[in-house]
Amino acid sequence: MDITEQQIIELIRNGEGLDLEFKTCRNQLNRDAYETVCAFLNRHGGALLLGVQDNGGIQGIEPDAAAQIRKDFVTAINNPQKISPPTYLAVDEVTVGDKPLLRIYVPESSQVHRCNGRIYDRILAFVQRHLPDPFYLEGIERRSLRDHIFREVASNMLIHREYASGATSRLVIEYGRAVTDNPSLPHGFGRLDPATSVPFQKNPIIGRFFRQIDRADELGSDMRKMMLYGKKYGGADPELIEGDNFRMVISAPEFSENPVRTAKIIPTEQVTPEVRRMLTVISGDMTRGEIMHSLGLKDEKHFREHYQQIGIALGLIEMTIPDKPNSRLQKYRLTAKGQNRLKDLS
Repeated sequence: MDITEQQIIELIRNGEGLDLEFKTCRNQLNRDAYETVCAFLNRHGGALLLGVQDNGGIQGIEPDAAAQIRKDFVTAINNPQKISPPTYLAVDEVTVGDKPLLRIYVPESSQVHRCNGRIYDRILAFVQRHLPDPFYLEGIERRSLRDHIFREVASNMLIHREYASGATSRLVIEYGRAVTDNPSLPHGFGRLDPATSVPFQKNPIIGRFFRQIDRADELGSDMRKMMLYGKKYGGADPELIEGDNFRMVISAPEFSENPVRTAKIIPTEQVTPEVRRMLTVISGDMTRGEIMHSLGLKDEKHFREHYQQIGIALGLIEMTIPDKPNSRLQKYRLTAKGQNRLKDLS
């Protein structure tokens, strides 16, 4: 279906989510675009905007490359070696300002699709994009607490869902936490105590399949792992609440009151050379891009992990819109503590 320039602007303003993803795609198609298409087909559909940066900045596609990108995409998704079973998707060209973009609308499919032989889904990709993964050692091995926790969350939502219900399963990332609501056939009501609760297999056939593909472990182990890693991840025990909807509430470390949880450097009062540099370039309210430009940085992940997150954790900088951390209008400024520390450093 046709889409207007204003509708594209509204989509970009709303930001990425389970049904919308941006790709820069200056002169060629990103390889992971096909994985995104596969995940959209396997979930509830969605839209892919090519020529848009992750932060919503409109970069555009080189005019001479647009036709070839469209041709390559249509050829690939009709190739069973790339997408199986193959499908047909329309690619619309829309100009925003003077910058050409490509918009790919992907409907929900009635089949399970694979990309390069693998099945993709949006839940874990959504979590990885919007929740941090703080440094954590178990013994001498680094372990991703975020991925372990939400692997179990996703498995739980699929294995224990009441499929006779038409209600939607939801995973919502809020300020300081992630919350799930999953239709359930309850065997009790209220908050579960892992020490005394008895696990109950609601969909044994699905559970057995997940264990065969190494996406779930023995009955009850997912709850134990969630409780084990949940407090280490966000500073509070996860809440598991039984009812007509089974609800999980998991603390997110990016907004934890404990500053250690958001930083990759353990000493909470140690101002690293990177943070010192950042304090000297922040003047008034600045966007992430403006701060990175002033520092001469291009790697957003490196900036986020070694500058931004540590600065927030130490209480030296703050967000101007703290209740909407992923807002396109988000900016950062020095706190009173940050201003005092800057004076000390000077």
